[in-house]
Amino acid sequence: MKRKASPSSFSGDPPPAASPTTVDSFCDDVIAEFLVRLPSVPSLARAACAVKRWRRVASSPAFLRRFHALHPGQAQPLLGHYYYTECSSRPVFQPAQPTFSDPELSAVVRHGDFFLTPVTSMGRLEVEDCHQGRLLLRNCDTNELTVFDPVARRVLAKLTPPRHGNKRAFHHNSGSFLIPGRVGDQAASSSSFRVVTMQRCSTTVIYASGGDQRLDMERLAVYDSSTGAWSARPWTNTGDIDMPLPLKVKRYSAMHAPGRICWKRLRGGSPNSLVSLDAETMGFPEVVPPPGVLLGPSYAVGDTDDGSMCLVNMEERGTMRLVMLSKKKWHLRVWLLGKSGCGGRAWVLDQEQETSLTTSTEDAADMLWDYDQACRVVAVNAGVVLMCLHSPRRLNDRYIAFRLSNLEVVASFSASEPVFQYQMPWPPVLLPTA
Repeated sequence: MKRKASPSSFSGDPPPAASPTTVDSFCDDVIAEFLVRLPSVPSLARAACAVKRWRRVASSPAFLRRFHALHPGQAQPLLGHYYYTECSSRPVFQPAQPTFSDPELSAVVRHGDFFLTPVTSMGRLEVEDCHQGRLLLRNCDTNELTVFDPVARRVLAKLTPPRHGNKRAFHHNSGSFLIPGRVGDQAASSSSFRVVTMQRCSTTVIYASGGDQRLDMERLAVYDSSTGAWSARPWTNTGDIDMPLPLKVKRYSAMHAPGRICWKRLRGGSPNSLVSLDAETMGFPEVVPPPGVLLGPSYAVGDTDDGSMCLVNMEERGTMRLVMLSKKKWHLRVWLLGKSGCGGRAWVLDQEQETSLTTSTEDAADMLWDYDQACRVVAVNAGVVLMCLHSPRRLNDRYIAFRLSNLEVVASFSASEPVFQYQMPWPPVLLPTA
């Protein structure tokens, strides 16, 4: 018996069209191949912000390692600066010039929350630190710490530092800072971080014989995001560990360098030295600046765009009478620290030149006529130098940020201190996974 033919076989109609292929139909491996070929960190962040699935693929440690291997030596893009004013209960964000001209950077800023909307209800906030795309904020009323990611638009942690067991003890924090997660920790990934709090405590010990004694103690307390817990060292007498003095002067705040945090020494020992906190050992090794660099505001320690530890020194060139006839010049010197061992490492002069760093009529007028102003190098992060021009004649200081590689000015604004640079981290740990 012959099978009856289907009517559709004689209708002459074309076969049904196949469903169109879209990006959503590709597997994660194919999407990763697309994303890994993007030219820069901002382009990756912009693409990852478009689709939730892409964010998940782009934030995996395996992908980030591969992306980093294919794009070595890229500087962390500067998005802007945070500073605090007396007229606001939260930090103010000042976008940098590249965010207006670069569509990828401007897209990252638009999709983020740089005005700190999720933390506006927490009361008066101050920026304690800014590192690797994260902000460390302190509530001035409760001393609670908040780690916030503006690009991911989320609060990463709300922390209350541990206190001394004696409730009557006078307890205060000398400063809190962000550092990366531990190297080699299996639980740590590119998204892990640690918060270091320097604590001081004054308590009175009453002896059975009737006498008493006041004890001043200090310690380090560290929060690790990979474990979600605090770890604190035992209390020790003040001076037993070479901890920096309380940061009473904002201009001498901490400086981030590869694997450590540095402060200019303000007490004891050599007057021309730095004290640093090693991120792995939690010790305080001393770093001696290069010869001829005096202790003061004219230099800062940080890192270049390829991650090398550097020291940037800027000094005024020429006399005041000669300045009237030309633009004010600044003598720029850049030293790199050798990579061999910690104890015997030496500084090597890598760059030396004169520059005016004027970007506008306002900057030129300030540098030409304001003789009382003093140059201060605030920070050096991923090859971007933040310089402050302080003058008693102005209510606010003038800040200029420029790249070490080509001396290109990327930001120029007036603000009151302290000022913190916000740069996209590398690798981009800021990509949210949810």
